[in-house]
Amino acid sequence: MAKLNHALGSEKRGFPGKAQPGADEGIIGFGTLNVTPGEEVACTAVDLLPLLLDKLERLREANESLLRANDGLLDGPSMFEENVQPVKVCFGLLLQAIGLTLAWPGFQRAQHSALLTSKRLL
Repeated sequence: MAKLNHALGSEKRGFPGKAQPGADEGIIGFGTLNVTPGEEVACTAVDLLPLLLDKLERLREANESLLRANDGLLDGPSMFEENVQPVKVCFGLLLQAIGLTLAWPGFQRAQHSALLTSKRLL
């Protein structure tokens, strides 16, 4: 998530050439990403959105069946089993990835506004 957040400009950035306190911390692995234009990352992320939305729908169905198995109780006994926690984590990560992609400021520009409609996402 940190790389997607970094690439799509959702995180705050300082002035160019001015070092921010702690700016060198946690940037390992961002070298190639820093030279990749945000538009390219956004296009790739938008291409992956149908797949992410499909996975999200499958997780929603799994959660719904789990809820039915617990007679609609949100805190039923099987909701806290060992195998349910990874499903919850995946659900949260998918929502974060979709949210970061859709929050890209470039979609407000005319040249990129058709990117979402071309994939029939809006």
